[in-house]
Amino acid sequence: VDLVVIGGGLAGLSAALTVLDRGGTVVVLEKQGHLGGNSAWASSGVNAVDVNNTKSGDSVASFTADTLRGAQIPNSTLIPVLTAGSVDSLAWLRSRLAENLELDLVGQMGGHSFPRTHRPSQGLAGSAIIFALEKQLKKYLHKTHDGGAQYELRKWTRATSILTSSDGATVAGVSYGSGAAQDPH
Repeated sequence: VDLVVIGGGLAGLSAALTVLDRGGTVVVLEKQGHLGGNSAWASSGVNAVDVNNTKSGDSVASFTADTLRGAQIPNSTLIPVLTAGSVDSLAWLRSRLAENLELDLVGQMGGHSFPRTHRPSQGLAGSAIIFALEKQLKKYLHKTHDGGAQYELRKWTRATSILTSSDGATVAGVSYGSGAAQDPH
């Protein structure tokens, strides 16, 4: 296994799909009986700069300024990473999930100086993205040449501890299970 993902929300499923697309093997541990976590309840949409929509007048600099103003801080090293990364994140969602997701509406939410909240025309944005990710992940449930699955989803499974090397410098695995049962992976 190349990657163990703890949690089947938007970030975890996106990481899993990225590693699978690159030929890796992934196990997702989800403590609930369904995927999505808090991401499934996100209703507004994805805040991102669409560099292909030149009519909007939006830019990464504007998004950064709006976010700093909303956070009520004069400067941050993380906010520019978030806002600049939104360009590639939106492009990835649109290209990789195009088969099951169309972010066809763009709105201007509170605190934004330009429309930049991308959402589907139907349903909650978070659940629509989770559904699209789940559809793509299911394509990787097939068996590999050695008989194992490239992707494995374990619902109702909690990570119980992170296993590290003897010197504590690297992650060696994850213990997981339910109740008293634990299975190192």
